[in-house]
Amino acid sequence: MADDGSKLLLMGAAGLGLGAYLEQRRRAKLRLSRAEREEPDVVLEVVAEVGGLLEACVLLEDFKREADFRDAIAGYIQEHSELDVEIEASTREGRPDILVEGVLALELKLRPKRGHLHRAVGQTAEYARRWVTWLVLADTKESKVQHLVDLLADSDMDHVAVWALPHGDDGDDDDDGE
Repeated sequence: MADDGSKLLLMGAAGLGLGAYLEQRRRAKLRLSRAEREEPDVVLEVVAEVGGLLEACVLLEDFKREADFRDAIAGYIQEHSELDVEIEASTREGRPDILVEGVLALELKLRPKRGHLHRAVGQTAEYARRWVTWLVLADTKESKVQHLVDLLADSDMDHVAVWALPHGDDGDDDDDGE
């Protein structure tokens, strides 16, 4: 009889494990954007190409306005790829700063204040339903980058990637005594 109880306990544990796995898969599938569900191959190509471009990107100028930063990033992607790039495409989900091939939304923030980071989470929540969504930051302290990553994780949005682009001068502006 003890063997039957052990078998039931083992089967119950296996059932819980399978149930947890299936729930995890269900939740992961729900977090996929419409673009990832409908055009997975296009998404993979665009994400790989834009990711490579952002990985190689170094900011060479100090942008005064976020619009200038946006235009520079959009121009950089257009100049180094053949991808279709839209600036502030007007959609039901809002107006992402840059929309690449209709599958990747880039929301850009230049020297964001703490409140802007909270707003960015709300913006990207809407975008992430339809497109793969990335937040691209310029001139942002590491502590604010980490705060944004934490906010996204706390909002169950850790699938939104955060890119903090380095500045060509390595941020030495404050160290030159001027």
